[in-house]
Parts: sequence; structure tokens; C-alpha cells
Amino acid sequence: MDEIFSSSHHAFLFLGNRKNKFAEAKKFFSEKFSKEEVVPADVLAIEKITWGIEDSHFVGDWEKRVSLGERKYALISAFTLTPDSQNALLKAVEDSPRTTFLIFADSREAILPTLRSRCTVLGSPSGEISFDIELFLKTPPLKRINLPFVKKMLTEKNEEDKQDRERLLEFLRALEPSLKENLERAGGEKEWALPVRDLILGKRFLRSSGSSPKLILEYISLAIPAVS
Repeated sequence: MDEIFSSSHHAFLFLGNRKNKFAEAKKFFSEKFSKEEVVPADVLAIEKITWGIEDSHFVGDWEKRVSLGERKYALISAFTLTPDSQNALLKAVEDSPRTTFLIFADSREAILPTLRSRCTVLGSPSGEISFDIELFLKTPPLKRINLPFVKKMLTEKNEEDKQDRERLLEFLRALEPSLKENLERAGGEKEWALPVRDLILGKRFLRSSGSSPKLILEYISLAIPAVS
């Protein structure tokens, strides 16, 4: 965590073990408070399940307040960050050189490329399968099931020797921001609205022990149009 003080960058993306790393970061800053190296009022730490655009606006408003120390620090941890909230965060990162942003995510693909490109990426999830979301979307629907990382998800087993539903669920979560971004670009057209709906339903069904992860992934693969 000390690297954020020595680096010339002011935006960091921490990947993997999101909850633990966020807790470690808060402890780190608590120690800085006790040593009077950082002013508590200059640190904002928020953890949410879903991070929406109103949350990004709140951070933007907070960032504009006068700092009491040399820098301000915004710690952001969320299970899901909506595309519009990430675009708002991107603007805050670009317009706020005196604030350091620490973003905590479970996977690289949960963060849009535009925001990710502005961050120094630290760490990666242990044992993570690399989800190439861009490749998945550009591949014709009938051929997606043969992509190497998709095949690996379908063959990987958990400790109970059952199909790893959590890994598939992680993939659908990583895919969701890109689908919603395409939905926004298309102005809410049915071509993208239905795949977003199907993905949300797929996540719900995947949590049911009686559902077939393979069939869910095959259906999602066919339902999403290819991106040129």
C-alpha cells in the first residue's frame, strides 16, 4: 500500500480479494491517522454492493471540497459498478490530480477499459481465469462456446467435484458492464435490451442448484449479438 505515496500516479485499481484488500486499505489509513501523516477528513472510504452514478457524483462533490492535508484519498469498493458510474468516475479521475483514487474490484473485466486505462493495476485474483470480454463479444455467437477460456470454465471443477458455478457467475458479472454500455450506445434498442435481461436472469438461475451452468452459458452466448 505504500506504493500509492511514492508513485506519480493518482489512480489505482486493486484486483482480487476485494473485501480483504479494502479492509487492509482502511487499516493502513487508520495507522496513517495515528501518526498524523494523513488527515481523516481527507479520506473517503465507501463499500457497496452496487455502485451507481449517484455514488460517483457524491465522490465528485466530496473531491471538490478543500483538503486539510497535501492530498485527498477516495477508497471505492463495489461488487458491481454500473457503466455510467464508471464514466463519471473516469471524469473525476481526469479532473482531480490532487486526489488519489483507490478502486477495489473482484476482476479486471468488472472495470471498463476506459477507466482501467487511467489506473495503475495492482494484483490479480488468485487462480483467475482471464475473461477476454472483448473477444467474446466480437466472436460470432455460434463459435463462442469454443473459445479456450469458455471451454475452461465449463470443465473446471470445484472442491466438491462439481461444475464451478461461482466462476461462471463471475464471468457473467464481468460481462454485464459491457452489455449495458452497448445498450446505452444503442439507445435502449431491443437488440441489446433482451441480452441484458437474459444475462440478469442467467445470474439468478445460476444460483439454483437444479440449473445447468452449461445450458445457461450456451444460451447467453447465442443471445448476445456480435460486436463489430
